[in-house]
Amino acid sequence: KILGLEAGYTFTSKFLTASVNGYRTSWKDRVTSTTNVATAGQVIGSTTLAAGDLILVTNEAVEQVHNGIELDFTAKPLNNLDITGFASIGNWEYKGNVRTTRRDESLNTLDQTIKDVDGGKVGDAAQTTYGLGFKYEFIKNLSLDADWRYYDKLYSNVVTKDNIELPNYDLVDAGISYKLFIGNKKTNSINFRVNVNNVFDEVYLSELTSATATTATSTNYKGINVLNNGFFGLGRTWNFSLRYNF
Repeated sequence: KILGLEAGYTFTSKFLTASVNGYRTSWKDRVTSTTNVATAGQVIGSTTLAAGDLILVTNEAVEQVHNGIELDFTAKPLNNLDITGFASIGNWEYKGNVRTTRRDESLNTLDQTIKDVDGGKVGDAAQTTYGLGFKYEFIKNLSLDADWRYYDKLYSNVVTKDNIELPNYDLVDAGISYKLFIGNKKTNSINFRVNVNNVFDEVYLSELTSATATTATSTNYKGINVLNNGFFGLGRTWNFSLRYNF
């Protein structure tokens, strides 16, 4: 059950287009699931698990409330220069209670609980993001572009009242493009592009599927207990593309 309310305004001129948008969305009766990896000797219900056993977690009757404001713009100060930017600031929280069932790899139920998650932070996506970018055509049909993005208020992808926040991070992507017009009437074209993602090879946590808090004796990585399950983001990658338009 989804109820969404939005209001926004867009301004357009010869050199600038900008939009601002506010929203409030309620998501009720959601079902979410995650997979965790057991630690040696972990006990759930009456079952003792071995290290590496998978734990399938299903949450039912989940309600999320998303509030936030978004801004984006495109500016063209020069004929051969485009500047873009965006900002998104949100507050996404769980509301009420959920029913959580944990199962083993054979789908046998280990335990089932009703827990209060009211006020817990929704994870899996950064609630605060900013970005700036540009595209500059320094020779006719040959352009350079780059984008910088900042991510903050990213929480574990779990349904809990005591969620944990991942370290913030920022990424830079860049690329160069060339369009070659072909044919008698020069109506067809071949586009060449080289793109580099995560130019500075930033090491960052992109997702956690558990929310194990730090303790006085825990081993931590950037303030996160290493007993958590999660994923690092991709390092520096690049790709080349060739596109024919006709």
